[in-house]
Amino acid sequence: MTLTNTPTISRLLIFTDLDGTLLDHDTYDFSPALPALKALRAAQVPLILCSSKTFAEMQYWCKRLNLVHPFVAENGGALFIPQNYFDQPVATAADRDEHHLILTGAGYSILRAALVEIAERADLPLTGFGDLTVEQIAARTDLTFAQARLAKMRDADEPFFINRDFDEDEVKRLQVEAWRKGLRVTRGGRFFHLTGDSDKGVAARRLIELYQAALQQSICTAGLGDSLNDLPLLQTVDVPILVRKKNGAIDENVLAQVKAKLTTKPGPAGWNEAVLELLSTP
Repeated sequence: MTLTNTPTISRLLIFTDLDGTLLDHDTYDFSPALPALKALRAAQVPLILCSSKTFAEMQYWCKRLNLVHPFVAENGGALFIPQNYFDQPVATAADRDEHHLILTGAGYSILRAALVEIAERADLPLTGFGDLTVEQIAARTDLTFAQARLAKMRDADEPFFINRDFDEDEVKRLQVEAWRKGLRVTRGGRFFHLTGDSDKGVAARRLIELYQAALQQSICTAGLGDSLNDLPLLQTVDVPILVRKKNGAIDENVLAQVKAKLTTKPGPAGWNEAVLELLSTP
């Protein structure tokens, strides 16, 4: 797909988180969102997946969702753009499986080494994906073995958990130790994530710039998420939308920091509701 050779392409861009947002938090089902997905394709609105998932996982979900657009992987640490998607050249770190890679954060080997040091300095028992077997990842995430294998193939983000009960003061201590190393700790739906000095918002801004250069005009952006690690994305877009969690709750930590629209339904049903409303707005 060459973007500038598609004259009817929408000037609306939609960024979306996956787990707990477009996908059900527990089952990964997206069937309640099918009407909105169909409407997006009909309107030629690019849907940009923006997740903590790896390149291999994101490729899987792009195929499942019938998407051919760029996507943001590993909490913004890596941005992947299909080759020949934009007419103008894209400065990239590398190419992978017919995609250009823009690395916006620290590499995985750096994060793995840093997690050990941060655990010692914060005096917390931290376990990362790199410490787990594929079988252990599958058991902890309810992913299939094949999906867990893809989740372990990482470039720029290390998911981890604290291997005991903890309080918010300890989380703050953990974040401070990461900050001292020039890194970030964010909290997702299932895990904490250690990343470089990047986030979903940084990657989204880079991609928005590429779309604006290709289209030669301003564009409107919307973003959907459900957790604190979606906050940078929601702060970046024109229309931030906070999706209710499966129990109907809203992440108040996010709402305190961004003026977002709220869905009335949770997960993919709420996502469907919000996207259809976006498409019906002049």
